[in-house]
Amino acid sequence: KDLEDFAYKQLNDYQKDYFKKPHALNVDDFIEFYLGIKIQFYVLSIDGSILGKTALSNGKICIINEKNEIDLRMIEKGSIIIDSKACKLEVRIRFTAVHEAFHSQYDLDLDQNLIDKNEVIQDTHITIGKAINVKKTMTALDWVEHHADKYAVFILMPKKFVITLFNYYHKKYFSKNKRLSIHKPKRTWLLI
Repeated sequence: KDLEDFAYKQLNDYQKDYFKKPHALNVDDFIEFYLGIKIQFYVLSIDGSILGKTALSNGKICIINEKNEIDLRMIEKGSIIIDSKACKLEVRIRFTAVHEAFHSQYDLDLDQNLIDKNEVIQDTHITIGKAINVKKTMTALDWVEHHADKYAVFILMPKKFVITLFNYYHKKYFSKNKRLSIHKPKRTWLLI
């Protein structure tokens, strides 16, 4: 809840009346001009296994150059590097950029010993449609990634927008007699 509130506060600070009408976020503008974080695009792996990175300190990172050889680039602490080759779709680039923006804001001063210990941390996790007191156990690194994913969701798909759009399209595609159902998947995809 705190993370969701923080994400929405950032969106309100970024743009007055942000939540007035559902719209897509200009991710580049939000990250570079509001958050003040530099985004760079390099190929980070030959197999596309690395979608993005956040520089945790000033220094050099390995990239793959045009000749498919390993090369080094100087990167400033807090910079975001996106692999545009691995993130082939614009939606993947957007999600990865916002995910990495979370790391750039919150993970630069993390205690590396906590991450390296690989011990599990248990938290009460609320899951819609399931028990309220589900215990979720993950390592510290897993929690860091989980929070970065959640932040990206809150920034890119604010609950208010999702509810507004769901209600609009539900009225548009479904009459009182028609409802969402696994037996009518085309209706569901119209709504989605």
